[in-house]
Amino acid sequence: MAIRKMFGLFLALPLFCLAIQAGAGERKVLSVGYDNNPGHPVDLACQYWKKLVEERSGGSLSLELYPSTQLGKALDVVEQCLAGDATSVLTNTGYYANLGVEGWDVTAAPFLFNSWDAFKILTQSAWWAENERRLEEIGIKIISNNWEYGVRHLLCKRPIRRASDLDGVKIRVPADNSVEAWKSLGCSPTPMSLADAYMAMQQGTIDAIENPLTVLSDGSFNEVAKYLTLTAHKHDMTQFICGTAFFNSLTGEQRDILLQTGRAAAEYFNQLAAEIEASMLDKLKAGGVTVITLTDAEKGEFQKKSSDYFDRPGSIWPREMREAVLKIIAK
Repeated sequence: MAIRKMFGLFLALPLFCLAIQAGAGERKVLSVGYDNNPGHPVDLACQYWKKLVEERSGGSLSLELYPSTQLGKALDVVEQCLAGDATSVLTNTGYYANLGVEGWDVTAAPFLFNSWDAFKILTQSAWWAENERRLEEIGIKIISNNWEYGVRHLLCKRPIRRASDLDGVKIRVPADNSVEAWKSLGCSPTPMSLADAYMAMQQGTIDAIENPLTVLSDGSFNEVAKYLTLTAHKHDMTQFICGTAFFNSLTGEQRDILLQTGRAAAEYFNQLAAEIEASMLDKLKAGGVTVITLTDAEKGEFQKKSSDYFDRPGSIWPREMREAVLKIIAK
């Protein structure tokens, strides 16, 4: 009898050890939300991210994907992150400024960046690192940076080649800080939802719209406006975030895996987005759109005129903030 009891203890010991190991390596699941629909480059890149995370962590860390705003609107998910939930969402510096990291959203100012490379120089600077530190103090951690979401261009009913051509142009803009920026360029900006822009342009309420090529093409705006000026006036760099509470609950290895695979997913997304943007330009041309490419001198006119925004009463950023960013990316 004693021998059987001892044999039973030997059998139970490995199971007990396995239970201890399972508890020490608790499986973590991060819910990742974004507005884009299944099949969009953001969704495809997130599927790639999920695969990398689960392979490299051996299943100790996994991602659950929620496209099409299934997890909630971005602002709501940000609140979930702050509350300590295991959630993540695609955002940009405008959200961080609203959370209290004032001035970070100067990156949304028009004609500030000439390329994605210039933006990336900023994300590698001490200025950016300090803003990330301030964000983490609030409770938000950037886990995947440099998602090149889109370059915004101008589609108008008449050709726009010089900055003076914008005088009096009625342009649809989002209901955000871009209103005063477009006023500085001589436009008459009209805030409205994107869903209303096609009809407004058709009826003559507006003359122009600005957005990435994918939005302009998918929205069939080439049917109501035939002149596309490649202004590249805004580079919309986005990031995936989570709460610092969740991030700090991960093991050191899990944190490294999440950050490393996040970088790989961003690079994958950027490749997909660049390929699609090129095809969208061809599609717009095929739809009868005349494409206007600005010379460096012509683009310089837009940049100079748009810089007046920083001296306007409605500007939310002081001029020295713009100059500080330009100094960093000029290095």
